[in-house]
Amino acid sequence: MNTLTRWSTPAALILSSTLAVTAAAGNMNHMSMPGMKMAPSMAMPTSASKPHASAKQGRTTGKVVRIDSTAGTITIAHHKVEGLGWPAMTRTFRAGRPELHGIKAGNRVEFTFEIRNGSAVVTELRKIR
Repeated sequence: MNTLTRWSTPAALILSSTLAVTAAAGNMNHMSMPGMKMAPSMAMPTSASKPHASAKQGRTTGKVVRIDSTAGTITIAHHKVEGLGWPAMTRTFRAGRPELHGIKAGNRVEFTFEIRNGSAVVTELRKIR
């Protein structure tokens, strides 16, 4: 038995297994995962994704890490968001100029935000002591 014959069967099995796993992973958007909470930032985007009729809301407190008024974003190290199942984390949110007015890095804040088309958007923001 030559070397080519001896390795062709295992190589074919490895190749077919790799192709099957790759095909399954590429189609994970259609899998059902009951009971699994996935943060919107972790959700896999699809070209068929449609915005939800009603936005999900969250409310929590945290400390402002950075503000980019040119980009209209605020980065906040925040506590858990119970209603959405989010753990405490540092995250960048979109925010308009009215919400950012008078806020600076280092401020402790209480804020409300909505998930709109996969983005977290601050709708209310106020300093706390």
